[in-house]
Amino acid sequence: MPNVFVAQDRINLEGLGDALLLSRVSAKNRQHALLEIQRANPGLHFDRIDPGTVVVVPSVEGLRARSTEDPIGVAADDQIQRLTDGLDGLTAAAEQGEGDRKAETTRQLAALDEFLATGVPNQVPELAQIADSARSTLKRDATAGRVQLNSLRAARDTWLEQLAQLRWLL
Repeated sequence: MPNVFVAQDRINLEGLGDALLLSRVSAKNRQHALLEIQRANPGLHFDRIDPGTVVVVPSVEGLRARSTEDPIGVAADDQIQRLTDGLDGLTAAAEQGEGDRKAETTRQLAALDEFLATGVPNQVPELAQIADSARSTLKRDATAGRVQLNSLRAARDTWLEQLAQLRWLL
């Protein structure tokens, strides 16, 4: 998986190679690695890389391994995990709420059916209209609830993908 390098000083391609490549890498592997770095950064001018420039570093033999004791990476992983847990909790709560709403809608529709079966609405036409309106509203609300839950799930998936991309940049 590619990584990134942020230039701290003004450097060129050779300086970038010195910063990224192992000291004992062969000349052939060095040349190959630098070529791959150039391919991964087509818009970058390698004769002058200014401080703060972000360079995409592809996985290439001979590159320095990233330290496992990276404090920024550890902190980022912790924050991303907290955000992931929060998003999962939010989604679970929304799913529970949707399940509760669905059960309540089923109960209310059954009560409407029972009321309509009594024949009272046949005697008072306004009651039949009110019952039909209530049924329509319950069905419309059920559809809206499903749409909102699906939108939340899709948003959560997008946010998790974006968090993964953000972590990749670190």
